[in-house]
Amino acid sequence: MTNESEHGTGSAGTDRTEESLDKIRTVLEEILQQVKQQNRIVYHRDFSYARLIGSVAQLLVVGLLFWAIVGLVDLGEIKGPDATMLKFLGAVLLQLLALTFFFLDKQE
Repeated sequence: MTNESEHGTGSAGTDRTEESLDKIRTVLEEILQQVKQQNRIVYHRDFSYARLIGSVAQLLVVGLLFWAIVGLVDLGEIKGPDATMLKFLGAVLLQLLALTFFFLDKQE
């Protein structure tokens, strides 16, 4: 008789274990679905017009700075400091524009 009572409680224990495993499995599937959804959201945010405009502005900044430095090094043609300062000022303004668009991209 002790064997029958042990099998009876063993079967109930197995049912509880299976129910617990089913609950855990359900929770893990929900977590997997949420992770997949987050991955899709991150994947679709790869392209952004704000980032594109910021990158173009950043390239223009590098070009303007190079042009200003070449203007400073060119000793044969001495110009007033106004032209060089305007180039540096343009580079600073374009850099601010680039930073603004990069910041806007992070806000989205």
